[in-house]
Amino acid sequence: MFFKSQTHTGGPETGESLSMIGPSIRKSPVAPKKERRPILNNRLEGVVKQFNVDRGFGFIGVKGHRDHFFHISAALDSDSAYLMPGDRVEIETGTDSKGRCCATYVRLI
Repeated sequence: MFFKSQTHTGGPETGESLSMIGPSIRKSPVAPKKERRPILNNRLEGVVKQFNVDRGFGFIGVKGHRDHFFHISAALDSDSAYLMPGDRVEIETGTDSKGRCCATYVRLI
């Protein structure tokens, strides 16, 4: 018992274009780029106290304020992905779902 296989035998040699086969890769939908909000007036300068690279979070010490939690997703620059303790940063402050201080945006100075 044999089945006739449905293989494509066309192509540039036969004059058939790839657009006849299926949707073009050029026409595939592209996810929109995530826009970052500009830093607002509630920004502070601080120093990275601790950063756990494996888990992607850390704490920033701000003079005169409590330490602020931050997650790596709050980093504005690609350079901010390599934060080390002692780095000076500028942060935009906010609160998390439990009302604790956190940094919503982080940028190296």
